[in-house]
Amino acid sequence: MSLRTLRSTALTTGLAILMAVATTVDAQQFRLSPSLVSLTHSEIGEDLEFSGVGGGLVASYRTGRFGVAGEGILGSLASGDQAVTASSYRVALFDLRATYRVLPGLDAVLGAQSRSISPEFAAQDVGLIRIGLATETALSRLADIGVRGAWLPYADFNGGGEAGFGFEVGLGVSVGPADGRYRALMSYDFQRIDRTVNGADVPMQMMVARLGLQVGF
Repeated sequence: MSLRTLRSTALTTGLAILMAVATTVDAQQFRLSPSLVSLTHSEIGEDLEFSGVGGGLVASYRTGRFGVAGEGILGSLASGDQAVTASSYRVALFDLRATYRVLPGLDAVLGAQSRSISPEFAAQDVGLIRIGLATETALSRLADIGVRGAWLPYADFNGGGEAGFGFEVGLGVSVGPADGRYRALMSYDFQRIDRTVNGADVPMQMMVARLGLQVGF
């Protein structure tokens, strides 16, 4: 599966799901979450690290045991090393997750992500698939904490290379009224892909921190 095919499939699936959601929304099951985002991307084998800020939006829907969430992030990253040829770039990230509740508070997760860089080859465009688990626990009537982890069995890059072992972990906290209509959100995700190019190890890491507001409809 090529990176372009993966992106096209993820986008088409995401649009179809969101259109279906728009016609079947039930009270308190459809949520929008705008956020401020801090991003850090590293290509360790090349000793490159870029960091910056951006904005994001998550649209999520749950009915019964099933849930789906789509996220878009736009950001600008820069390197502190002036010797780097492309010292800054823009990133557009699209993420889609489908969940199924296997036990109370525990979801199985299947998802895909597409990450595009401009200008091209300032960093790697990445497309990936994930399989994982997510859990959410109520700390009190006003606060919840969520933890998720996933294996990344497939990843593709516009600059070539192969993906070895890949994983991601995330932690999130939400605080707000017990009815869940409004919630303040904080979350942090860490992703690592052990990429190799011509036999050389060039592992990649992406860290995303969010501070936002969740609104239920």
